[in-house]
Amino acid sequence: MDKWLKYFYGRSNLPAMAILCAGTTPRETQERILSDRKVLHHTQDVQDYYLVETNEGTRTLIFNIIGSPVVIDIVHVLSQGGTKDAYFLGFAGTDRDYEVGDYFVPTKIRCLDGLTQFYEPGIEYVGVSEKAYQKAMQLVSNERRHTGVSASVPSFFHDNLEVKLALENDPDIAAIEMEASSALYFCNRRGIECSPLLIISDNKRTDIPDGFERREAAFYNALVKILGH
Repeated sequence: MDKWLKYFYGRSNLPAMAILCAGTTPRETQERILSDRKVLHHTQDVQDYYLVETNEGTRTLIFNIIGSPVVIDIVHVLSQGGTKDAYFLGFAGTDRDYEVGDYFVPTKIRCLDGLTQFYEPGIEYVGVSEKAYQKAMQLVSNERRHTGVSASVPSFFHDNLEVKLALENDPDIAAIEMEASSALYFCNRRGIECSPLLIISDNKRTDIPDGFERREAAFYNALVKILGH
């Protein structure tokens, strides 16, 4: 058995479907999501790794993924376990007229995270497959949703001239976060079809701390839909 599969999941083979949750998920939110579900395995490291039983089979569920470097390692271990499909849930800021708690389904993602460019010099965008895009759109078909181009950046708090110029020169970018480009890129490299779904966490009127409850409600709603019953 691969030692990392054993460490994180206690088994050598993983479910076909994984759900990757970026950003921080409070313990109370995790417990609420899992309260009426059978947890087959849980490892708490920096991230929280779960195997959860659903009506559609067992799912891998990972909380508290922060930053692109973490994504690379997680995707590697998932691929070793045989994962074929993944949802990526993340939080994004916007300068558009979107409300906090709205959903955003990317068609493609600008690679400004710093790591995808290291693995593929000159890369600008990573595209979302039509099948993956439709899965995410269907998931939030009855919700307030938007679609278009998003971008992943290394940090929200430290200016980088290259990133700043890239954002200024691409008026199509409608949402900005930190991990989705890496999740999509490295899933693609490992043969995992990834459906990214972003939740608007802040806009020009509302900062992240002020919109926390609305974004958490949207996150909970999306994750319950993915997990089913």
